Amino acid sequence: MYHDINLVIRVLKEFYINGCTQAEIADKEHISKSTVSRILKKAKDDGLVTFDLHLPLPSLYDLEQKFKELFKLQKICITPTYMTDIESRYLDVIKILAVDLNKIIQDGDTIGLCWGRAMTLLSLNLVPCNPIKHNLRIVQISGSLAKHLRSFKSYSIIENFSKNYLCDAHILPVPTIVDSIELKEALSNDTQVKEVLDIGESARIAIFGIGELSPDSTVFKTGTLSPSYYDDLIRKGALSDVITHFLDIEGNIVDHELDNRTICLPLESLIRKEHRIAFTVGEHKAKAIISALNSGAVSSFYTDESTARQVIEEHKKIFGP
Repeated sequence: MYHDINLVIRVLKEFYINGCTQAEIADKEHISKSTVSRILKKAKDDGLVTFDLHLPLPSLYDLEQKFKELFKLQKICITPTYMTDIESRYLDVIKILAVDLNKIIQDGDTIGLCWGRAMTLLSLNLVPCNPIKHNLRIVQISGSLAKHLRSFKSYSIIENFSKNYLCDAHILPVPTIVDSIELKEALSNDTQVKEVLDIGESARIAIFGIGELSPDSTVFKTGTLSPSYYDDLIRKGALSDVITHFLDIEGNIVDHELDNRTICLPLESLIRKEHRIAFTVGEHKAKAIISALNSGAVSSFYTDESTARQVIEEHKKIFGP
C-alpha cells in the first residue's frame, strides 16, 4: 500500500515522462531525495514501472552473405551476441528459429526431430502456428542412447512439439547404435520400427543440432561407444555429430561400419529433404559446424555472431582465404 498514491504518480511522471532528476523532484514536492529514490524503487519492485527494450540490431548482412557463399546455404540467420553465457545465446537464436519454423510448415507436413540439449531447449520455446496448420506429424529420426536419461528426453522433445502443433507424434523405440549390422537390420525390419523409419523418410522438414566430437559427448560418456572408439574416430578425422553420423572436415562419414549399425535417418536421406534446419551456439564448435555444413546436410543454419565469426576464422585457417 502507498501512503499517498497521488504523490507516487506525480514522482513517476516527473521522472519517467518529463525527465526530471531526483533532486528536482524532491525540491518540487518538498520531500527528501532519498524519499524520491525509495518511491522509484518500490514502484519498480511492485510492477508499477516496467521496461521494454528496443535495442538497435547491428547489420550482420556481410557475415551472412559470407556463409551463403562458403556453404551454399538457402538460409542463414545470425543473431547478435549480447550475452556471454551459452543458454542466453541459444535462446536468442531459438526465438528467431521458432518464428521462422512456423513460416515453413504447411498443412500435411511431417517434421523429423533428433534429441539433444539444444533440441530440448527449442522444444520448450516453440510458438503455436497462427492460423493452425492441419494434419501435421512429428517423428523421431534418430534412436536413443538406451542407457542414458538425457537421450530419453527425446520423448519429451517429441511430446513438446506434438503439443505445440496439436498433432500426432511417432517415437523411434530403439537404441541409436547397436552391436552389429545384422541386429540393426532385424530391428529396422520390425513392423513398428519400420513404420516410424518410413515416416522419417517422408518428412519434408528435419530439425537438429550440431554436436562436436568430444570425450564429453553423451555417446562416449554413457559407454555407448568406448574411449578407444573415440580415439579411432579422431584418427579418422571425425569432427561433428549430425543425428549420430560422424563426419570429417569435408562432411564425409568417417566410419562406415559404425554408420551401418546406427539406427537413424541415413545421411543421404537427410540431404534430400527440402528443409534441413540446423542450429547451434559456441565458438568451440567452429570446426564441427564447418564439417556439418560441408556435408550438404544443412540447408538453413541458425547461430549467433560470435560463433559465426569463429567459424569464418577457422575456415580461413583450414581452407585459406
